[in-house]
Amino acid sequence: MTTRKEAIVVAAAELFAEKGFSETTTAEVAEQAGVAHGTLFYHFKTKENILLEVFESIMARYQAGMEAAVANAGSGMAAIEALLRFQLAFVEENRQEYLVVLRDFPSYLANSDSPQKAVVQRRLAGVVGVIRQALERGRQDGTIRGDLPVEETAHILRGLVYGLTRHKLLGFLALPPLGEAVVDFCRQALQPAAGA
Repeated sequence: MTTRKEAIVVAAAELFAEKGFSETTTAEVAEQAGVAHGTLFYHFKTKENILLEVFESIMARYQAGMEAAVANAGSGMAAIEALLRFQLAFVEENRQEYLVVLRDFPSYLANSDSPQKAVVQRRLAGVVGVIRQALERGRQDGTIRGDLPVEETAHILRGLVYGLTRHKLLGFLALPPLGEAVVDFCRQALQPAAGA
């Protein structure tokens, strides 16, 4: 059974995706969620806090899915491949919420000492940490080149997927299906040279 707070987050994600964060009012969110306007403010002090909850909700599911992909993989390279496939599929399955995060998340958080900035940093560090774990595992089991700097490579892989996701969801470019091409590209870049 969905709680009122969860209903508010779902309604907000739908409206933010459809109209944009700045164009959506809290009254519209409350109406779509089927709650009183005062109930919305009981759970969330500001509209920005609702947006932060949309972010936190999607990132918690995203990171949990990444961790499961790594845990179920037989090698470090298999973990990286599973991560890439998971990330691309997750974006497709959660287009609406992901679009809100990409398009509407307040840029002022990057220059802020607010608690919201700490939440964002913690979540993004967790995502990079899962990628780092897979890379380290691959270096240890020999499926990933030992000369690759793990930290830098983790950020490059995250940036690759993030950039493709932005282009796809924001419509900057008409992209062909790239799932397996991305996996193959990364495999070629990460695997040890033949005979090494």
